[in-house]
Amino acid sequence: AIFNKRGFGHIVLVPQLLPELCSRSVLVTQFIHGTTLSDLNFNLMTIEKKKEAMRCLLTVIDAIGASLFLDGFLHADSHAGNLILYTTTSLK
Repeated sequence: AIFNKRGFGHIVLVPQLLPELCSRSVLVTQFIHGTTLSDLNFNLMTIEKKKEAMRCLLTVIDAIGASLFLDGFLHADSHAGNLILYTTTSLK
């Protein structure tokens, strides 16, 4: 909902919570297929793939910045292993 409000809803996917599998100490969400930022190897990418990856990274920066500075929402675990690029083509 927070990304929809700022116009990122069509490009930023937040995994759905699976409440039937959650407890007070465990949070479970749907699995998102894609490539984590930590799995990208920029050294092996073509120039076009690097440009596509950079466009995705700029979107990530815009979305996280908007949620933090405009909405006061902080994703406390937004490291490269938790940020997944899902595209119709492979960035690897």
